[in-house]
Amino acid sequence: MQASNLIQSTASGLRTSIQNDVTSINSAIKSIVDKVNDLNPSGDITAPLFDVPDLSSLANLTLPSDLTDALTSLNSSLPSVSQLKSEVDDLVDTPFELVKKEINDTFLSFSFNSSVLPVPDRATLSFCDDMDTSTIDDLGNALVKMTKIGIIILAVLALLLLAASCFWEWWQWRTLRKHLQYTREAWSTDPAVVHVGPEAQPTVSLS
Repeated sequence: MQASNLIQSTASGLRTSIQNDVTSINSAIKSIVDKVNDLNPSGDITAPLFDVPDLSSLANLTLPSDLTDALTSLNSSLPSVSQLKSEVDDLVDTPFELVKKEINDTFLSFSFNSSVLPVPDRATLSFCDDMDTSTIDDLGNALVKMTKIGIIILAVLALLLLAASCFWEWWQWRTLRKHLQYTREAWSTDPAVVHVGPEAQPTVSLS
């Protein structure tokens, strides 16, 4: 049994400890006496030593058989941890299971007639029927009109810019044409220029 083994190991350790302590004391006394004998020239002093006790009774110390049998019987009568847990779970679950069974039995015998609660007719709801929204409508119409006017103005401006660009190109072309005409007339009337061949194809000759 574990208790008996524990007592035996403890008693054996105590026996060994006492014997070791007595041996240590004898060694210390003998060491002191030896040093005194080294200093004393007259003779040797015999060191008084303690007898090391046997203490065999401690090595054979055991519990009484009646006590061992009683502890063994008590240990076998105690429930294990798993058994104790199972019993506690059963004890806790029992009232909840009874309540659950009672509720289920009650609802099994319960019936409800749905015809006593007719579904009401669906009603049409309306909101803000009498609200005057003419101001918002006028503002919206004004914004739409301003948007249309803005688009028309942008289109007219685009056409005017296109016409101005065309006029500018025509004016540059007309000016260039006049310059070419003036250059041709000056070329044909210049006395320093000798014309060879047709008058429309002048050549330059330096004199």
